[in-house]
Amino acid sequence: MIRQILLTLAVALAVYLVVKARRRAAEVAKHEATAPRITPQAIAGWVLLVLMIVIAVASAWLADG
Repeated sequence: MIRQILLTLAVALAVYLVVKARRRAAEVAKHEATAPRITPQAIAGWVLLVLMIVIAVASAWLADG
């Protein structure tokens, strides 16, 4: 049960780091300072991450009892 949670967190962390690295690599010099904006894709990603963690915790809890 703990392994499921840790595996889910490890996968989520790996995905986060890969996406962050790709964004840094793709970033070009910007002359204008623009305020960072949360895109719909970012919102969907965070929702998916929360959903994955909730499912991992729920499955561990259900498997335990």
